[in-house]
Amino acid sequence: MRTRLRTGDPGFSLGLMRFPRTLRSMEEFIRFFLEQGVRGYAPDTPIIDRETRLVTIGSCFSAHVAQALGRAGLSVTNYEMSERIFSTFALREFLDGLIAGKVSEDLIDDVPENRANIQGIRDQLEAGATVIVTLGLAACWFEVGTDRLVHTIMPKHGRDMVRLGGADYLAKQLRRFEMRLTTVQENAENLRTVIRTIQALNPDNQIVLTVSPVPLQLSYTDQPMLTSDFHSKATLRMAVSEIEAEAPPKVYYYPSFEIVRWAAPHLPFDLWGSPQTDGDPRHIDPGMIELVIKAFLTNYARL
Repeated sequence: MRTRLRTGDPGFSLGLMRFPRTLRSMEEFIRFFLEQGVRGYAPDTPIIDRETRLVTIGSCFSAHVAQALGRAGLSVTNYEMSERIFSTFALREFLDGLIAGKVSEDLIDDVPENRANIQGIRDQLEAGATVIVTLGLAACWFEVGTDRLVHTIMPKHGRDMVRLGGADYLAKQLRRFEMRLTTVQENAENLRTVIRTIQALNPDNQIVLTVSPVPLQLSYTDQPMLTSDFHSKATLRMAVSEIEAEAPPKVYYYPSFEIVRWAAPHLPFDLWGSPQTDGDPRHIDPGMIELVIKAFLTNYARL
């Protein structure tokens, strides 16, 4: 990865950086996150052009990324898993299933496009592609007594919850399963396996890791919701740092999370729960997503 390839030398530094005194305009914000966020991660030469096969894998943020890349004129295939299940464990299992020719129904997640795209994704990875992975969750469900990981304990659709028994069904599931934060080491090992699997299909495959800024949908631990979300995202980011330290070839990082969750809140604009997201406070204004992708393409692509 770019930073570790450069920072392996003793004494390497990106130079003294300082938080800006003002962020009153979008222009100041763009300059801030490009200089203080993206600099150091962008590849020396662009890794994407108009001929590049692009695959995006993740939850809702991945879908938004795919749509924005498509509007930029690029060919993109997206594999979207629900926000409630997309962990590095789910990603690893999906790729194992892709190799074996049998992806779990849990990971197809009742999305018709997923079923239709499975073979196409494998074909693209075998032919050579750039894969953008938007990491989502580090908090996972485990069966009490066996410690078996399950991707979700609830059906995708509310009508199915009612059919299964509603609140009584949920109470039964919460007695049977517990939510637990997985470790940095577990997630880093999953990412190592993911990288090996993708590049086993074609050693020229390139991978861009990024952490989704979308918060947890729910939490069921001994910590408040905000703390659980912070720990989940921090775990994923530290797992990526483990990968950075190993500097695997053709693997890059893009700081979507840092831009949206650390830099953007200092702007005097409403970025969450806008009319464009139907007031949903967990989802980002589409204009911010376009800005994040525009900055990505400026630094990682030649179009």
